[in-house]
Amino acid sequence: MFKQLFSLQGLRRTGESKSSVRHLPLLSLLAALVAVLATGLVMAFRLVIEWSHNIILGVTHTEINDLLDWQRFLIPLCGAGLVALTGYLLKVDGRMVGTSHVMYRSRQDNPKMPSRNALMQFIGGGIALSSGSPGGWLGPSMHIGATGSSMVYRHFDLPDDSIRTLLAAGVAAAITACIDTPIAGLVLACEVVLLQFRILSFVPVMLAAGISSVIMYVTKFPPLIAFPEFHSEIYAITDFLIILPAGIVLGLFSAGFNYSIEITSTVRIENFTIRCLIVGLVVGIAAWLWPSLMGSGFEVFNFGLAHWQSWTLLALTGYILLKLMLVSVSVGFGMPVGIMGPSLVTGAVFGVLMYKAVGLLMPGAELPSLAFYMLIGACAMFSTVLNAPLAALITVLELSGEPKLMFPAMLLIVVANLTSALTYGQNSVFASRLRIMREADRANRQEI
Repeated sequence: MFKQLFSLQGLRRTGESKSSVRHLPLLSLLAALVAVLATGLVMAFRLVIEWSHNIILGVTHTEINDLLDWQRFLIPLCGAGLVALTGYLLKVDGRMVGTSHVMYRSRQDNPKMPSRNALMQFIGGGIALSSGSPGGWLGPSMHIGATGSSMVYRHFDLPDDSIRTLLAAGVAAAITACIDTPIAGLVLACEVVLLQFRILSFVPVMLAAGISSVIMYVTKFPPLIAFPEFHSEIYAITDFLIILPAGIVLGLFSAGFNYSIEITSTVRIENFTIRCLIVGLVVGIAAWLWPSLMGSGFEVFNFGLAHWQSWTLLALTGYILLKLMLVSVSVGFGMPVGIMGPSLVTGAVFGVLMYKAVGLLMPGAELPSLAFYMLIGACAMFSTVLNAPLAALITVLELSGEPKLMFPAMLLIVVANLTSALTYGQNSVFASRLRIMREADRANRQEI
């Protein structure tokens, strides 16, 4: 009996049949190995970026906008040149990496991760993020986590269905290794990669997310996002009056962001080097003029109310729009960075905008904390960009530890998602990215 439970031959034979649940122990064992490798790779990726900031630039990744004017202009430009060189040496376009690449590969008959694309993501993504790119860390980490899966399953003759499960396990472990939200990582992997919830997939992915969280706890590796502790947030019925219109505005921001990525992704500049240098020039000029636009922007989660007092509603709105524009140009032109981190950052800043707007509309009223608005804004923006409302809602619970926050967050997420769906009309921002990859595959221009 024990031999049957851990029989690879049995797993190959059963494929997607109902009896394949008998081989759940074997798939879970492989998922555990995937979790260790994926978490280790993502931790190494994060350490490379942080060490490059500390050793080369002399600042942490949250202090990169404190550099001198000429440094903020030249560093993104030089970094873009190095990314272009990496792509030239590996013969991989920067558009063929990240979350959309993992989604594309998981939908193929032979869902395996090419090594050159993984190297482009690790090296090129590390260079881009080290040099102040406004893109995010989560998308590259998901690709790197899926590569950890590939390092395991490529040694076994597994059916495609089992390979997709292990890909999702690597993605869930990678998300957990970034923001330490194992349940949200589990749900996001199932929502985005597997597009389904069933026991043969759910249990191994759950195990991978849990193991990654344990590794984070044991090694005391800090998450990228840290909110202050929430102590029984109190909100009144009047708070919902701002959530409804705010959800509409947030949905419009998200739809515009998705449209801009779709437009920039279809720009017909075949030369990857030229695209990279354009991105480096645009980001360098923006960082020179407004230092806060440089880098991923995770430092906004550490700012208290005192920091935001000097920011006007116009400044907050301008930051959101310019940040989204820079990210759309970077991602659309092929820089190997992500969009999930910027969606959280701009959503958090939108939460500050909500907080200040409520304060102006109801002066003297007792309001929930600033962190409350930042958290629900971040998760709502995350939901609309990825079309992952359940994962976003669970993220609220995991980051806050307060179940009472889930209802106002759910209300904002629902309104924002409906608005984005009505205006953008596609499932998520990755729809256009997947279409580009399919076209490139049909043209047989390179291995995706």
